[in-house]
Amino acid sequence: IDDEIGKKVTYAFSEKEGYLTSCPTNVGTGLRASVMLHLPALVMLNRVNDVLKAISKIGYVV
Repeated sequence: IDDEIGKKVTYAFSEKEGYLTSCPTNVGTGLRASVMLHLPALVMLNRVNDVLKAISKIGYVV
């Protein structure tokens, strides 16, 4: 599919950064992975903010 679309349109691509998008968090391979977690114990223990801060520090977008 990608090859056929590529025959009709030009992708924004940088040798250094990969595929370019209007959103900097989506630049690169064009692959995006997401996860949804249900963690009720974090709410019960009032630890949600601590976990969100830790996740953000290691580079994940929440």
